[in-house]
Amino acid sequence: MNVIQNIGKAISPYNYGTLSMTQLKSDDRQITINIQIDKDLPSFSRKNTSLKFLTTDQSSEEFTIPVESIVYLDQDNELQFTFNLKEFIQNIKAKEQSWYLQIIKKDLFKVNVYNVKTSKSVRSLLHTQKVFREGFVLTPSKDEHHKFVLDQSYEFSSMNINHLINSVESVQKKENGMLVQGRVNDQLLSLYKPDEIYFVMREREKTRSNVYLIRWNSDSKWSVEIPYDDLPKKNRTLDFYFSIKKESSYYEFRVKLIENVDFSDSVAYLPHYLKGAMEYKPYQTELYSFSIKAKSKTAKLEDLKINNDCNRIKGIIRSDLQFTNETNLVFKERDANTELLYPVSLKYKRGNYYFDCPINKLDLYQTEYHIYDVFIEHVLEENRLLIRLKSSDEQIKFDTMIEQISGDQLFQMEFYITANNRLSFRSIPAPINNQLTYAEFENEQLIIKGEAYLERRSKIDIQDQQLELILRNRETDKELAYEQSVPNIDIGVPFNDLEQLIHEPKEIVDVFVRITSNTYVKEVKLGFEEFEYFKDDYLTKSIIKGHDKSIQIYLTITPSGNLKVESYRQSNKFIDLLHEINESDESVNDIWIVGERPDTAQDTGYHFFKFLRENYPEREVYYVIEKDSKDVENVLPLGNVLFIGTEEHVEKSLQANAFFCSHDIEYILPFKNKDMKNYRNGLRVFLQHGVLGRKNVEYHKTYYKYPFDIFCVSSEDEKKMVIDEFHYDENEVRVTGLSRFDNLFSYKTENKILLIPTWREWLTTKEKFEESEYFQRYKSLIQDPRLNQILEQHQLKLDFYLHYRMQQYLEELDLEIPSNVRIVKAGEEKVQDLLKTSKLMITDYSSVSFDFNFMEKPIIFYHFDFRHFFSKGMLRPRDETFLGDIVHTQHDLIDTLEGYISANFKEKDEVSNRKDQIFTYIDRNNSERILAEALLHSKMLS
Repeated sequence: MNVIQNIGKAISPYNYGTLSMTQLKSDDRQITINIQIDKDLPSFSRKNTSLKFLTTDQSSEEFTIPVESIVYLDQDNELQFTFNLKEFIQNIKAKEQSWYLQIIKKDLFKVNVYNVKTSKSVRSLLHTQKVFREGFVLTPSKDEHHKFVLDQSYEFSSMNINHLINSVESVQKKENGMLVQGRVNDQLLSLYKPDEIYFVMREREKTRSNVYLIRWNSDSKWSVEIPYDDLPKKNRTLDFYFSIKKESSYYEFRVKLIENVDFSDSVAYLPHYLKGAMEYKPYQTELYSFSIKAKSKTAKLEDLKINNDCNRIKGIIRSDLQFTNETNLVFKERDANTELLYPVSLKYKRGNYYFDCPINKLDLYQTEYHIYDVFIEHVLEENRLLIRLKSSDEQIKFDTMIEQISGDQLFQMEFYITANNRLSFRSIPAPINNQLTYAEFENEQLIIKGEAYLERRSKIDIQDQQLELILRNRETDKELAYEQSVPNIDIGVPFNDLEQLIHEPKEIVDVFVRITSNTYVKEVKLGFEEFEYFKDDYLTKSIIKGHDKSIQIYLTITPSGNLKVESYRQSNKFIDLLHEINESDESVNDIWIVGERPDTAQDTGYHFFKFLRENYPEREVYYVIEKDSKDVENVLPLGNVLFIGTEEHVEKSLQANAFFCSHDIEYILPFKNKDMKNYRNGLRVFLQHGVLGRKNVEYHKTYYKYPFDIFCVSSEDEKKMVIDEFHYDENEVRVTGLSRFDNLFSYKTENKILLIPTWREWLTTKEKFEESEYFQRYKSLIQDPRLNQILEQHQLKLDFYLHYRMQQYLEELDLEIPSNVRIVKAGEEKVQDLLKTSKLMITDYSSVSFDFNFMEKPIIFYHFDFRHFFSKGMLRPRDETFLGDIVHTQHDLIDTLEGYISANFKEKDEVSNRKDQIFTYIDRNNSERILAEALLHSKMLS
């Protein structure tokens, strides 16, 4: 039988094989493919070669067309086959279908049949070579075995938009943005007859987008300018899409980059306050799409040496930037505007820049706390860029360290490598190197193990240090100290000792290490190097038993991984009730608990509670607050008030099935939330206390073991941001609006302007505050003669509402306050009352501006330090989150104010027309929507 089969094969007229496709190119007339060949293959010609197409399904349809041309590419050892699309289309039907390709070569006695397989190099290119002709879209592709496939679809009969053939052709840097230009297949586009086409920029793996109008230069040529202000200030990848609207549907297609475009002159560099410079580099992805890579621009530091006198630095830098021979090494003081500039000479040799830089030792080597980030200056297209130096050589710190004693302080001055591998210089009190390795409650003791020592240049100096473990009450500063043997920490703190620090119903005890070296004393919090942080979880727990009351104690960590002890002093009866309810199988009651921070009742918690009590008095809902709070008088008339720590507070909290709070819900609970079974199983609603979009906040879903079931937001854009940045699911983020917005309709304005700036976290001392641009700007503003003349002329008062952090410093300064300016301290008046009575707001970045937008009142944003304040980036684009006039100088601010006075304080149309970015609803039904979402979710839980 085998002999017969072999004879049959020998006389068979067909010979089968496989050829590899290495390249494919198409246009609206023809498709050209490159095939790898070897010398053993018979010669191909137009006369003996044809192309057969066979359906990939079971229909067995097939047809053959001639080859238009065959070219031998000697240098690549390839054959280039071209076939005419008209020939192909004449043989297909008006429907969706897919075709395999075979190359047929006929010899005198043999027919050679070659299947075509795609090589790895061509696979990602295939989909980019789709063409449109005579109503058909033809898309090259492959099957699961990498065999070449040509897909067809007939677009005349389609009600949907299925394809968009496009490609970017150039990117140009302009004064205010990056100009992207490209082309589309206009015949296909006109067939679809779209209503609108938008250009969309989106950070990779995010849902929020920037949308731009397209300028059509012809039927097929388009251009879009992306403003530099819209580009992210963090390391990100930007992807681009066309969004096409047809009737009520939207269709999205990736912006492609088919040809190899030279982008070397298209890379944009922008100054960045913190990072020095950001680079925005267009590129072609592996799938031939158009993207831009945003990253901080750095130069690699290969070597750094400082001489013995500490007045000259030498080193080697590697960079793709072309530095001039003479530039500056820049030391930029962190969290300040101070720069130290030192001329540096550069010599380029074999890809490296060798630098030599004399420095002023008295500038850098001071026995005062300073941290400087180190840059090299580069001027590009009239832009001054600071290029951060980058290195991973941690030995630099020890090679450059100098120690100096000043009074009772031991200072260390050194270059060092940051956690992000950036070069910095610091003059700081000698730091403590510490690591917590074990923390547990055992045998009525708090067991802590780890190590801590004062980091010194010489290890010999470590042996002379004294180490203490410190437990300190966060509120009272009362502490306990325990001697340890450097560098080891190994201690068991008896519960009796720990109890000495706990007096209030809720307390926090922080854990420090203190090290003494001669007269120098330093202490820091003790924490883990590696940890997983959850706001509502704990490492372990125990209880200090008492006769009537006991103390539940929990080991928890801060967001930085530092150890702390949280305590809850409760009646034993309450603790027994907690255990009893947790172990019970009985269902909880339909009781809702509402609150804000423990001492407030004026924000979203209060307004939602007020709405429920006035409109649904039959519902059992309670407000939680401290008994001695100033805001108690706001809620007492509404009834159902629970004072924190009372028996009724405990009982109702343990019976509740839903919890609503403007902040973290744990603020209003009598026990640690994880320990309450009804909390774990109940409804958790985050009412929010502002519109998100400016600075980051710590409400990420990943920070909670039991995250919010409902996260209230005010718009679809805010919802997308919460999904992207905080990782909540779409069904957990609900567009309801904030409950306090319901109360913004009934108000009577007075002849007042509200000045309400936010705080600067880097102003940590009175000295820094007094010397800061922040203080000087606002002092200059309220004392401005022109401003006060305008206030006097129009009988206006300026209410200057102090942030509570500003208040503590301002009280110590003898500041002259003009008669038309009134200082309002935090807590003296409700913020919402100030908002309702004022005609115009002046702020920098405060989120209370959204309430003012809601009331259709004008806002002036004073952005004198925008780059610094948002140096770590914004959650949403600037034009989405600042709806009002943005000014940068005092002169412009006063000019803008005069314009609004002349316009009788009318909000501008350009602001009104953009409010949908912030508010989906401007009505009195915000609380009603929150209630509806809560009821719907409660049904789902039950």
